[in-house]
Amino acid sequence: MSYKVRFNLGNGSNYMKWKIENLDTKKSRYLDPNEVSLTLVNCTLHNNRNRSEEIFLGAHKSVCSWVLCEKVLIDAPREVSGEQVRYNPRVAPHWSHNGEDVDGKEYTELKTNGKNLYYAKQC
Repeated sequence: MSYKVRFNLGNGSNYMKWKIENLDTKKSRYLDPNEVSLTLVNCTLHNNRNRSEEIFLGAHKSVCSWVLCEKVLIDAPREVSGEQVRYNPRVAPHWSHNGEDVDGKEYTELKTNGKNLYYAKQC
């Protein structure tokens, strides 16, 4: 996997932006979800289950989930159809798709619409 993508909730100028980290160069980009749509290719949903369960039980939020992918395509904002893949450790301590735990699940393609992530085609 070449990229690590997550939604940044840390305070500062990059609050509420997509963070795209190149795992080879260690360089990061922050993109406003209102200005771009992302297509993530050949993805795996990653979650630090121990940390997410602590958050679920009331601990302060910290980075514990992201999407690993081979490629990130950046486009102008657009509507995306499909089923939403969700992550909010206050609601459930795992990635969810149609109410199911999908931690570690692989997808050939995920797309963003704003701050939301949608399933396109599963491996």
